[in-house]
Amino acid sequence: MSLYLQLQGEEKAGKYQKIYLKYTHNHIVNSAEALSFRHVKESICKELINLFKERHSPSSALHAYEDKLYLSTEYQQKLLEILADRVHNPDYGYVYNLFQQYRNEVLGSYNSISMFKCLDIIIENYNKSGCEKAI
Repeated sequence: MSLYLQLQGEEKAGKYQKIYLKYTHNHIVNSAEALSFRHVKESICKELINLFKERHSPSSALHAYEDKLYLSTEYQQKLLEILADRVHNPDYGYVYNLFQQYRNEVLGSYNSISMFKCLDIIIENYNKSGCEKAI
């Protein structure tokens, strides 16, 4: 890449200086560590949220998702690349934060009205199930 600068001043007016820039990374670009900093795909987030809707915890959702990756990948080398790449395989911290965000959107905070309404529905369904009564 080259950059042209126009010099200013009475004796330098109209003259240009050409500068060549060479950019190199200070780390290996295609390593497993570099892949771990990439952003997670939106489709993966939606898939994890669907697992949360099916009443998975963050860890069970991550395990279910990783099991799907294992079963859908033919070659071992490709599987290792996918598991190392955060675009396709988010870490547990990301999944936990996504779950917290989902829980806050669906249920609100611990003492909110929506949380108590949700608990009311759960207790009502339990009482209708024929098991012992919950108060």
